[in-house]
Amino acid sequence: MKVKIKKTDELAKMPFKTYEEDFCYDCVAISCTRLGPNIYRYGLGLAFEIVRDDARIPADAHLSVDFRPRSSIFRTGMILSNCIGTVDELYRGEASAIFYHVIPDLPKYEIGQKIVQCKLGITLPMEFEWADELTETTRGTKGYGSTDNRGAKKSVYTIKDGRITFSDYLEGRLKVLHGGTIGTDRKNGAMRDLLAFLDEHYSELKNKPGQDIVDFIAMAGRVDIWSVTTELLYAYRGACDYYNVDCESVRKDSKLFAKYKKPLEL
Repeated sequence: MKVKIKKTDELAKMPFKTYEEDFCYDCVAISCTRLGPNIYRYGLGLAFEIVRDDARIPADAHLSVDFRPRSSIFRTGMILSNCIGTVDELYRGEASAIFYHVIPDLPKYEIGQKIVQCKLGITLPMEFEWADELTETTRGTKGYGSTDNRGAKKSVYTIKDGRITFSDYLEGRLKVLHGGTIGTDRKNGAMRDLLAFLDEHYSELKNKPGQDIVDFIAMAGRVDIWSVTTELLYAYRGACDYYNVDCESVRKDSKLFAKYKKPLEL
């Protein structure tokens, strides 16, 4: 199906595929505007018009150009604000994408980089009507996560006091940094000790300010391995998010941790 594209900026790049068999077309950012703390809007410099030249498309179908995050987005610490962006068939303005930079330690998208991938979307019209009863099915009203219980497969997360433990939470964040699970070598053994320590002291930490969180992490880190490391910075920022405290009051500069040369006392 043909899609007409108008440049709203001379720097705009035509959507493209790296491999002909790819499902979506990559799109390149030509502008970046900061909308607020860690919120960025990227312009594509493109406006779309879908040409209905395919007889297989029903006349009453609604079409769109849909934008999805790229699989490599995990390297940026960003998420697309509306998960999947939809450019309605009759919209003629510039297409753009808004991202939240949820892990500021990772490099955000820059102008000139591929930021989203697009595809054609199709939706058939729906007719809604009230009903007193619905047809019974084997699933019935079983909702969130109900299919996970089939085959007695246990969740990979540990739930304590109604929430995922900090261990599992931080390990998920560190997968972004390392591209895998936490290992068993000397440094990562210390990481596991740190996670266990923070979980053990959850009730003490949950209402503490950011600086106290730093103290606890440094104390658990045992100096030689944790005094100034990327993982310690991640642990600190992850703890601030998990325990819902203000981490901006304590800067992420690694010099902050230089004073922790010896284990602190409770």
